[in-house]
This record gives sequence, C-alpha cells and structure tokens, in this order.
Amino acid sequence: MFSPFELLYGREVRGPMQVLRQIWTDDESSEELRTTIGHIVDLSNKIEQTCTLARENLSKASLRHARAYDKNTRQRHLAKGDKVLILLPVKHNKLQLTWKGPYKIVDRVGSCNYRVQMGNKVKVYHANLLKLYVERTASDVPDGAAARSAEPAEEEVAIVMHEMSDSEDGGLNTDKIPLIPLAPKEKWDDVVINAELSVEKQKDLRNLCRSHQKALSDMPGSCQLEECEIKLSTSEPVRVKQYPIPHSQRETIKKEVQTMEKMGVIEPSVSPYSSPVVLTQKRDGTVRFCIDYRKLNKVTEFDSEPIPDAEQIFARLQQAEYFSKLDLSKGYWQVGVKEKDRAKTSFSTPGGQYQWTKMPFGLKTASAIFTRCVRKLLDPLGREDVEFFMDDILIATKTWEQHLEALNAVLARLEEVGLTAKPSKCHLGFRELDYLGHRIGHGKISPDDDKTEKIRRAEKPRTKKEVRSFLGLAGYYRKFVPDFARVSAPLTDLTKKDQPEKVVWTKECETAFTTLKQCLTSKPILILPDNSKQYVLRTDASNEALGAVLLQEQGGNLHPVAYASKKLNSAERNYSTIEKECLGVVWGVKRFEQYLYAEQFVIETDHQPLQYLQKSKTENGRLMRWALQLQQHSFTLKVIPGKDNVGADFLSRANYQ
Repeated sequence: MFSPFELLYGREVRGPMQVLRQIWTDDESSEELRTTIGHIVDLSNKIEQTCTLARENLSKASLRHARAYDKNTRQRHLAKGDKVLILLPVKHNKLQLTWKGPYKIVDRVGSCNYRVQMGNKVKVYHANLLKLYVERTASDVPDGAAARSAEPAEEEVAIVMHEMSDSEDGGLNTDKIPLIPLAPKEKWDDVVINAELSVEKQKDLRNLCRSHQKALSDMPGSCQLEECEIKLSTSEPVRVKQYPIPHSQRETIKKEVQTMEKMGVIEPSVSPYSSPVVLTQKRDGTVRFCIDYRKLNKVTEFDSEPIPDAEQIFARLQQAEYFSKLDLSKGYWQVGVKEKDRAKTSFSTPGGQYQWTKMPFGLKTASAIFTRCVRKLLDPLGREDVEFFMDDILIATKTWEQHLEALNAVLARLEEVGLTAKPSKCHLGFRELDYLGHRIGHGKISPDDDKTEKIRRAEKPRTKKEVRSFLGLAGYYRKFVPDFARVSAPLTDLTKKDQPEKVVWTKECETAFTTLKQCLTSKPILILPDNSKQYVLRTDASNEALGAVLLQEQGGNLHPVAYASKKLNSAERNYSTIEKECLGVVWGVKRFEQYLYAEQFVIETDHQPLQYLQKSKTENGRLMRWALQLQQHSFTLKVIPGKDNVGADFLSRANYQ
C-alpha cells in the first residue's frame, strides 16, 4: 500500500518523525543531524517567530483596511434636546425599515450612542441610526405657498436636513430660483465702456453698438452654424427616476418650465428617455435649474473637437494695447438640437415630461459642439486679433483703428448668424481686462483679483475633497508660483488613495497652505511672451526637484514669463548629478516647447559639464538619448555662475518644510 504522497511524488514524506527515526537507527549519525530536543526547540522557536510575524502583519493589514473602509467616516455630534428621526422596522414587515419620529435626545452614551426619549421609555441608539430633524418656522414658508393655503396650518411642517460631508458649505438656499426673462431686459446701451477713454473714442464705441443692436441682447439667439447631435453606444433608452423635489420649489420650477416652453427652448415630450431635474447652488446663494445627464453621458460617444488652450491665447497678446470682451447670452441655448436627437434630452418635472429644442447644459459633448460653433463663427473673419474660449470672445489689437475694425467685424458676424451677446457682460475698449481668471494688459499678466481674494479667504481644508478644491484653484495659477510642486507636496500627499477622508493636518501642511496663499495673494506678475524677442531658459536640479524659468528681455533686464517645477520620483532621485542636470534641461525644454519650438533660444545653467554634452561622445545611454532629443531644437548652451541662476535654483532647492 502506498500513501497519496508517495503515489504523487514517488518518494516517502520526510517529516519530523522520519528525521527522528534516522537519528535513532543510524549508527553513524552525521554531525549535521541535531538531537531530538534541539530539533523540537528549533521547531518551537520557528513556530513562535512565525506567529509573531503573522500578528504584526495582521495588525498592519487591519490598520490598512480600516483606513480604506473608514475614509468617508466622520464624527457626528448631536446635542441634548435635539430632535431626531430613528431608522426602525415597520410593524407589518420587520425586514423593511423607515424613518420614524421625531424624538428628543436625552444625553450621550460613549462616543457613538445616544439615549432617546420615545414616549415613556428611554432607549439607546447608535448615531448611524439617527438623522437630525429640523422644524421649519413660519418665515421659511414662501409667500406663494402661504397664499395657496386657505387656513393657517395648525401643525408644524418639517423638513429633514440631510447631513452633508464636511467639505460642503451648508445647505441650498431654496428660497428662490431666478426665473428666465421672457422679454429682453438689456439693450445695447448696457454695454460696459471704458470710462478712461477719451470722449471721441467712447462715442465711437456707442455708435458701433447702436449700429449692431440685434447682436447685443440678453435673450439667446438662434444659430444655424452647428446643431447638437447625440450619438449613443446603445439603442436601449436611458431612464432615471425623478429625484424628490422640495414642495416649496414645485411652483417655481413649474413657472420656469412654462417660461422656457414659451421661449421655444423646450417642448412637451413622450420620449422613452428620461433624466431627472436637480437643483444646484449658485455663487449668490440662489438655485440653478439643471438636468442630471450622468447616466446618458455614460453611453454618449466622445466628441474630439479640440478646446482652445488658455495659455496659448495669452501667448499671443504681448503687443495688444486695447482689449474688448464679448460674452454670448446663454451660449448653449443658441445652438439647436437635431430633430432626431431631441427625444434623448427628455427630462421629467412635476408638471410632465419635456425635451430640449436647444442644446442643454450638462451634456458630455456640449462644450465640444459649442466650441465648433464659435470656431465656425470666427474663422471666416480670418483675424489674428480675435480669440475665444467657449462663449467668451476676446478682441485684442495694437491700435484703436484696428480695434474698431475688429469689433465691427465680430458684431456684424454675430448678427449674420443670429447669435447674441449679453450687453452687461460686454466690456469694450479697456487697456487692462479680466479674462479667463487672469488680469491682462500692458504686456503683463497676473491672477484675477476675485480669485486671489477667494484664495486669501480660504479656510483650512478638513477633508480630501476640500484639499483637492483648494489645489485645483491654486494650481490654475501655478505658473505664478516658484517651486509650486515642492511647496504643495504636503497637500498633494493628503489626497493619495491610502489617506483618510478626513485629513490629518500637520505643521508641514500648514506651512504649505500658508505659503501658497502668500505667493498668490502678493500680486505676482509675469510678462506676456513676445515671439519677436529671444527666449532664455534657466534650469537647475537638486536631489528632490527640477526647476525651470522662462525669461525674456524687457527694459534691459530679464523678466520671468513663466515658472515651472517638478518633483523627482524615486527612480530619478538615484540619477547622478549630471543626469539630473541634463534631465532638468530636457524637461524644461519640453515644458515650454510651445514657446521654444522652431525658435533660437538660450539655455542657461550653472552646471559646467553640460556644455560638453553637444560636443563629446558619451557611453551613458541615457545622456546620449537626451542629447539626441535636444538636437531638434536650435539653442545655445551657456554656463552661468550659481549666484546668477537664482530663479531655477530656488525652484529646485527651496525648502518649505
């Protein structure tokens, strides 16, 4: 008879018993064979070490799993006397739960439990089973709702305040939804004209606006240059149940829907498609009427129309002296939806189902379609002094005569195709102007005052979402901040996947947060790039980061056009000094390639061995590849003293921790 092991492997099992047998029966025992006691002690020690290692790994895994599963958890606090709803089973079905109440909190038990007064009994419930209940006062009831009530309500009307995450700024102000005007409220004379212009120039602009009145209105026009087409990857209709709408907003939503129907923006629908209406908060506290197209967007084919690059727009404004800005009135609503695709835009309201005849906000392809429309609008003009980004059209010219000519051409083109610009958002004839979050003019560019004020007033983030929000706003102006990557590193580390949702704020985080705010609120100014002048690129590298500064001459001195920095990854930190310095040059050229391509420029560095990179042969494959990569550019490599390379050196070596 053979054991399964012997049948499988063709030999006997050599276990502890076989070893002991060999020791006892072998007359000439090898010195390598241990005694029985030694073997048992050895085996016991190994088992003990294995158990210790297993316990340590289990503890680490538990902490890792706790961070992953508890990343959205937060401490909830209920005060004594607060009213709450309790999640309890219904009487007829113990498996079905519903919110019951309200009941009063008696006191707190431990960190997560509360005693709740339920009639004559006091019971203990976990915080996860409780929801705060807020009574609505008489002042919270809208006038329209009070007028519809024949008798004053004897009972208190309550709403459940769904508790939000710490990253949200309170609840929605649902007191009012601004209704869309059915008739124009603004005219051509509501255009904002630069008051610092001479009387003659202001008169020229007014006459120009008067002659193009049709193009200046707050009512959206109707353009035939482009239509919204929705291509889906599936033929199955997309349906989403309507979300609950506050009773106080039903009448207002109904009026807005009626207004949009009279304007011809929407029409009744019997489509199998349906998306829900949602209310989102605007900056002024009022509520915006929106449609949630997320599920429809998941099956919508992507439109690859390129969106204009703001940085490239700014790069073409160096010589401009006069600026004007036109903002299209509800831009998306000026583009129609193809007849065959209107059913796909259907949405549900308390008053019925409707579909869009004009392109709605929220569609995945809306921005690409609208960009194509504006490009078709402006391309026939063939003017290099007219730029656009979405619905913001910028006219930037060197002389006043060119400015009037360009402005007249754009307004005439708007009239021709049926588009309109909102007068109160049109700014004409300015030497300095706010555009795309930047202040431009006099050959310089700086952050918008409103945005820097928002950064200055920003409070310390408490959650990953708030950290991302702050970094998103600050990162938009990273070209103004020397060593942005290194300064913001403690904050970006907080957003990593393995970090808890409620951030752990350290001294390094506070230093990074304060430094970014100081850099962006101290009015940083860069000069606009001038392609007629030579660029100078300064680079440097340290053990932690790369730094680069793009400069141009102005007034006899070199002034920064943009800053850039990059943290080195773990592999790049192992490079030799010359490899890091060469990487800094290659990365700096690539980072500013849109300015340097096909241009003769100068690279300044404080690392002398780099000047031989173009001349001598090297056995280092990495350096050789980088040298070949740089050959497509026409540049002069210049070695400067370290004390003169202050910009790039600061970017790569500054320590804010």
